[in-house]
This record gives sequence, structure tokens and C-alpha cells, in this order.
Amino acid sequence: MSVRGLQRAEVERLYEAHGRVLLAYACTFVRSVAAAEDVVHQVFARLLREDLVITGPPLPYLCRAVRNAALNDRRSRAREETLGEEVGWLEAPSRME
Repeated sequence: MSVRGLQRAEVERLYEAHGRVLLAYACTFVRSVAAAEDVVHQVFARLLREDLVITGPPLPYLCRAVRNAALNDRRSRAREETLGEEVGWLEAPSRME
């Protein structure tokens, strides 16, 4: 691949050729298939927007991009805290009139 951005047809060919492998690879980093699909779609959306440019063989580059996106996703989800039912004290107080 050259250093220029990819045309839509080229991105579609890459997705057809490598999408399933990249999805399986993304599943090794995130907790659900849905999250893995999101990660792969993020990478291909960035290719379409020309935010990413493939400078060598496409599969190793795409694997690295998917891994990086999956790790970023994991880090951002790790910062989210789920609150259990014991946090009733966070509810808005009733209004006194």
C-alpha cells in the first residue's frame, strides 16, 4: 500500500479480506463480540476518513490498529464505575415546601 489515503473501494476490499480475522483478534482484547465489532468498525471508519494511512502490508498494520483501538477501549471502560443498589444516598433529596 502507498502512503496516500485509501479509496472507499480499497477499504471495502480490505474489510472483506480481513474483517473476520480482525474481529476474532479484537475479541481477544475486549469482553464482548459487540465491543470487538465496534473496535474493528472504528479502525475502518478511520481508514475511510483518512485518519489512518497504511504504509506497509495491510494485515499487520490493521492488526496493530485493532489492538491499539481495543486496548484504548478497555482503558476507557476501566475508568467507568458501575454503581450498585447501595448508593441510594446519591438520589436527589425530596423537596421541602
